[in-house]
Formats: sequence, C-alpha cells, structure tokens
Amino acid sequence: PTSSTKQPFVIKKKISPTSGVAACIKDGPRDMTVLRGNPISLCCALQGTSPLKVVWRKGRDEIKHSHQCCIESTNTISALTIARSERGDSGCYTLQVSKSAAVRGLTSSPSASAWLVNIPDPPGKPFPENMTGDGMIVSWYGSGFDGGSPITSYLLEISKVRENSSSGRKAWSEVASTNSTSYTVAGLENNAAYVFRVSASNQYGTSQPGPLSDILRNTSPVQENGADSSDDEGKGYFDIQSTEKFSAKYEVREKLGQGRFGKVHRVTDRVSGREFAAKIMRALKSRDREAVSMEIDIMNQLRHPKLVQLIDAYSHGREIIMVMDLVAGGELFERVIDEDFELTEAACIKYMRQICHGVQFMERSQIVHLDLKPENIMCINKTGTQIKLIDFGLARKFNPKEVTRVMFGTPEFVAPEVINYDAIGFETDMWSVGVICYILLSGLSPFCGEGDAETLSNITAVQWDFEDEAFDQISDDAKDFISKLLVKGLKKRYNVNQALDHRWLKRDTNKMSKSKLNTKNLKRYLARRKWQ
Repeated sequence: PTSSTKQPFVIKKKISPTSGVAACIKDGPRDMTVLRGNPISLCCALQGTSPLKVVWRKGRDEIKHSHQCCIESTNTISALTIARSERGDSGCYTLQVSKSAAVRGLTSSPSASAWLVNIPDPPGKPFPENMTGDGMIVSWYGSGFDGGSPITSYLLEISKVRENSSSGRKAWSEVASTNSTSYTVAGLENNAAYVFRVSASNQYGTSQPGPLSDILRNTSPVQENGADSSDDEGKGYFDIQSTEKFSAKYEVREKLGQGRFGKVHRVTDRVSGREFAAKIMRALKSRDREAVSMEIDIMNQLRHPKLVQLIDAYSHGREIIMVMDLVAGGELFERVIDEDFELTEAACIKYMRQICHGVQFMERSQIVHLDLKPENIMCINKTGTQIKLIDFGLARKFNPKEVTRVMFGTPEFVAPEVINYDAIGFETDMWSVGVICYILLSGLSPFCGEGDAETLSNITAVQWDFEDEAFDQISDDAKDFISKLLVKGLKKRYNVNQALDHRWLKRDTNKMSKSKLNTKNLKRYLARRKWQ
C-alpha cells in the first residue's frame, strides 16, 4: 500500500489541446508545500480577450468563490487563494479557461498540487515497561500522523505528584529528547509518585503533549549507604579493567564506524598482533552504564561461532570499551550485491542456515535478540560466505514461563506482538528472520510503507505477498519457508528448530541451480536504507 503523507505530488503534464489562441494559458500553476493553517495561493498567466470563462477545479470538483476560497481573474491572470488551509485542501488543482461559457475552445492548465504539512499528532500515553536500579523504563506509542514529515525527536517530560498538596503536582520538567519510543528515567526518588507526558517534533514544529501517564511510583530499592548508582564504576556482572590496561594491551588504529552510542576502532593486540574491534562508548549516566552492563553480560553467555564474541571489557571514568571479534567483511547485503559475487538461491540457503544456527544458540541460552536486521548480519571476511550476528544492545534474557513485553525494535523488521505490546517469545526473532529472507531473495521489503506508521500498520495487518515478478525465479520451497515465519501469532509461527528442519534449508545446495538472482531491487533497497 502507498500513503499520501510522505510522497510529494508531481506535476502531471496532461495539457488538453487548445482551440485557437483566443483563450489560452501561458503559464500554469506551480506545486507548493504549505503549512496547515496558512493560505494556499495558486496563479495562472492567461492570454485572450474578454470575456474569458475561468473555472478552478480540485480533482473533478469545481471550486466556487466564497469567504474561504477567493477567485480573482482578468484577461492576463487568474488566482485562487484559500485563506486558511485544512487537511482536506491537499490535492490536485487545475484551471480551465475558454472564450465563453461554451465548452468549445476550452483550455486546461497543467495540474498543480498543494501539499499540506503540519506538526505531528501527539504521541500516545506513556506507560512503565520495567523498573531499573534507580528509576524506570517509560515507553509510549509514536504519533499516529507525522504531519507529512518524518518525526525527528520525542520530548519526554516529568512532573512529581504532590500527594498531600492541593496543587496536585509540580511543574513539568524535561527528561530527555530521544528518537526512540522508550526511555530509561533514572534518578527517581524511592517510593515517589510521578506522571509523564510526551510530545513529538518534525521539521515544522512540535506537537501538543500527548495524554498523561497514570501515576507511576518508583518502588526500586535504595542502594546501600545511599550510594548514587551513577558513581558506581564497577556496576554490572563483568570484571571491569582500567583504560590504562587497555592502552597497554592494545594499539588503537583507524576508526571503522560511528553510531549514536560511540565509535568503533580497529585495534591490535601488542603481543600477539591479532586484530580486534574496540567499541568505545561514553556512558555519562547510570542508565547508559546499565545498558552496556546488560549487553556485556549477555555477550558473556553467547559463545558460538555465528555470534560476534566479546574479548575484553574496560572502563575508566565515564568511558567504557568493549573489545570484540573483528568482523571485517562488511554487511551481508553489501557483500551479495558486489559485482564479483553471484547471489543464487543456494547461497541464500547457506546464509539463512547460519542465521538460524545463531538464533538457535541464543534460544538455548534463553536470550532474544530483538533487533535482527540486515545491518546486524556481518561477513567474517570479503571472500568467504561465513557470517556472524552482531549488536546485542537490545537483547534480553527471556524466561518463557514469564510474560515479557517490549516496545522497541526497527520498524521494518519488528514483529506484530511488539507493535501491539503483546507478550513476546523466542518466535519473535523468527519473524525478523522471515523478513530478512524475503528481502535477501527478492530485494523487496515486504512491509515497508512511506513512513514508519504505514510500515507498522502493514505489519499488524500482515499485509504481504509474492506477487512481484522478483519471485518468479524463486522456488516454492523458499516461499513456503517465508510463509511459515511471517505469521501473526507466536503459536502459529515456526520456531527456530522447525525452521532448521524445513525442507528448503535441508536442500542439497550442490545439486541446486546456479542461476544468478537479480540484485537490482536489493541495490535500490540498500540505497534507500542509507538515506533513512
């Protein structure tokens, strides 16, 4: 499905034949983008002699002169002005002009589009997801309508409830501006009550705050001796070493990449000469240290050849360094579109087996990844076909006997139960595996819409198919494999063991066709992802 919220209107060059030059349009109206509430002004230059008959239309409907819509015309110009634009005024406008009221000699202008944009709708009501050492994780649903422009940030605000005061609560104060729809609020007083609200911003402004949360009470235990967890350098489940030891053991080399959590450098062991990747992060607040601590704790449990390995962890002051395997082959999808690489269905089977083996080990360790996507599948080198799964920043320990809900992930790859804030399971990761397989085989994203809201809507409706011609050369077994994973409902969806037992993954790849898959769609997909 397509959405009208993000795709700019394009002038459609459909000019009706003119009859003579007695009445003609010299210059048609121009496309425009208007902030909702501001005036829309469209203008056409005319040529002809009186009397001219002019008619403005929106779509097929004629626009009449009124207090809201002003039409002014002479022999040389006709202008349409809508004093105060509303959402329904977005659309395609056309001017028709003739020498008289008769249809004969009618000339139509090219169509022009007025595209209305606005600030976003308010986000959803905040709710607590989990308690942390000195606070809580607060989550919310994103804006239902982004105003025609991508959401740039969410502003989370807090107010402390005055339970024994007639004033009700204190003034609102800013907690954080974030791109995510959840945030760990630290530094809350034990047993104190708070309310939260969230507003959304795009390039045109900030929405009104959304509905208030229920009164939320922090019931996390106070640390012994009144210690502030933000000052606890050794908090976590890992042996933390000083950066002096890090610099003594490793030589820092070129930067490999940078993200919102820090930067990654190539480093060399000074004794053995082995190369590794060092992820260097600035953990300024206790919530940052807790997140890194959880990631390290999880990685310490994931000793498997298909999962990137943690080698060392260091800390000094506010800086934390994680030393990991150097996975130097680049992202899997970048590798398979290389001109020197022949992507076949047999190759896709080999990659999907490896992904499933990594997920299988995580399940055996009672861990869910929760952010499986192409960017987190890396090739070990630039020549072989071996891969590793990376980035366990959103991974969680999971007890199938307990109900667990989360509100995070990457829109194109997140499962319906995450969007609906239903209970997750190990099968939640298998939905993402299905999406990855669909894209790898076809280069098409099964649920991607014009924006995150449309994408999430497509996922919850489970709207996808194999109708594109890209699937004409894909086997029925491969399609069946995907169909067993892109299923709404954990109990109906294949788990990782069933996936590995599927006849497609069990095929003898040496006996399969060597026909090369067309990667044109995949190249376009990667280009789009880079601009998101």
